[in-house]
Amino acid sequence: MSAADPFGIDDEVISQEYKPKLNFITFWLMLLGQPRKFFTEHFDNERSPYLWLVLGVVGVARAAERLNMQLLTQFNRKRGPFNLVENIPDWTSYWGFAIGYGLFGGLIYYFLGGWWYNVRIGWAGGEKDSKTARFLFLYSEFIPLVFSLYHSVHESFQHDTPLDAVLEPDHSKPLLLAIALASLVSVFVSWRGVVTVTRASTVGALTWFFILPMMIYMAAFMTLLAR
Repeated sequence: MSAADPFGIDDEVISQEYKPKLNFITFWLMLLGQPRKFFTEHFDNERSPYLWLVLGVVGVARAAERLNMQLLTQFNRKRGPFNLVENIPDWTSYWGFAIGYGLFGGLIYYFLGGWWYNVRIGWAGGEKDSKTARFLFLYSEFIPLVFSLYHSVHESFQHDTPLDAVLEPDHSKPLLLAIALASLVSVFVSWRGVVTVTRASTVGALTWFFILPMMIYMAAFMTLLAR
């Protein structure tokens, strides 16, 4: 780990000489539409094209989700160590906080999420590798979080303040359906990647990367629709 690379991910970022076989759009279309072919022919467990762009999207989207949860919680409880309701009164401060926190938090999320993903690979009987696990985790997370980020941007044009958006969310049915479908697809892509790349057992992969994640997503969406 060099001083210029405090997070130790130089080898995970493509070099200037490295040209990915697929452009950004084709990369994700193949991952979504042909995951078996993607993981068999195009997955690189040494380097990840578009890593920083994907980390940025994932980090900011997760930060926005976290902000929304905290705004709602603090409004209901009228307390908190840092009053977000008062300190984030408008969309400028909301997005400034989400971007600033998300760009840093995305790295933490990448490493912690990848670590937990690698643990589950071991439980599923697969071949554990930290870097491979981080890539598989990031690729599957990116799919629904793109739509989640779009939803947050959409809300910022529909409401005067972030608190208004949280208290009276615009539950656009097409958008919610897109997020739900993207979440389900991400589970399938994650499962396919684990089976193809790590050679996990059929039962283990189904349990840890398909059945349990699917149940969590379904519970989350039932809660959201009940609001």
